[in-house]
Amino acid sequence: YLHFEDGTTFKGRLHLDSSDARLKNGIWGEAAFTTGMSGYQETITDPSFLGQHIIFTNAHIGNYPSQNTVNQSNKVHATAIIARHLSYNEFLNQLDIPFFTGVDTRRLVKFLTKNKCAHKSVITLPEKGPSADEFKNSKLITDDLHLVSQASDEIIIPGENPIVLINYGVKTAILDELKKLHYPLVTVPYHRSAEYILKMNPRLIFLSNGPGDPRNYHPQIAEIKKLVQQNIPIRAICLGHQLIAL
Repeated sequence: YLHFEDGTTFKGRLHLDSSDARLKNGIWGEAAFTTGMSGYQETITDPSFLGQHIIFTNAHIGNYPSQNTVNQSNKVHATAIIARHLSYNEFLNQLDIPFFTGVDTRRLVKFLTKNKCAHKSVITLPEKGPSADEFKNSKLITDDLHLVSQASDEIIIPGENPIVLINYGVKTAILDELKKLHYPLVTVPYHRSAEYILKMNPRLIFLSNGPGDPRNYHPQIAEIKKLVQQNIPIRAICLGHQLIAL
């Protein structure tokens, strides 16, 4: 069962053994739907879905072959995959992530878009959901940028006056496009200061995509505020774009 804090529950099939340790306290995540008709592999490996239950509105997922070249990271950061139907293939079979299927995804998405209930949710074996206090006290990992960023600087293309990408959970496709510019390229962790980045003499600062609620990233917003005061081009996408706006 998939439970929400207002008591709404959705029934489905969980593709896990009932003794799986992850079920002891329930599988918590933020419910997030995607309307893409294709790209299931790119979506599942996207770091922006950290801590989220990915809900596919397309009725059938996995009905075309997978290929490793389209993976957007080297692992799955989501907490569960929710779909009406799945066709297991080489990619899906190798994933160690809960699959919740057979659910009425149309009803689920209508619930998410038409109700003021928070999207925090939990998958459990019992039909009865957690208490209000359990919902309140449970912590999601959606804002934990250290889980999707990098530990240290990485020189992708060496050289002076580089493009500097701040990695909040960058997708492989974005790095691939930046590489095509053939300029020096460096990626840095999400917590690097403006002063640190400016010492690299960047020709362009790029703020990547990433997970979570941008309103919670006060340290990152403070550093970006310093960067936009410089006479250096800044570009961003997804989370990075939201951080510039804030």
